[in-house]
Amino acid sequence: MPYTQLSYMVTQNIIVDTTYCFRIRAQNIYGWGDFTYLSYIRSSTSPGQMDIVQTTAFIDPFDGVSKVRINFAEPESNGEFITQYQLMI
Repeated sequence: MPYTQLSYMVTQNIIVDTTYCFRIRAQNIYGWGDFTYLSYIRSSTSPGQMDIVQTTAFIDPFDGVSKVRINFAEPESNGEFITQYQLMI
């Protein structure tokens, strides 16, 4: 019996930050079609979430202005480069 499932997902043994390539072809009553061009995808997982953001209010000794220092632990990147943070106040 031919394989007729419309999708296939690999969920085991995927290595973080590894590029995988694939191509697809289809079969109908006339036979098999040509393969598609190679497609590439790099594996990754979602970045970790920031721990609770800690803030400290202080008066800057250089200009006497009240300021807030914001500290947070860098989240786990899970194999992918973090290119930006968004801090909404």
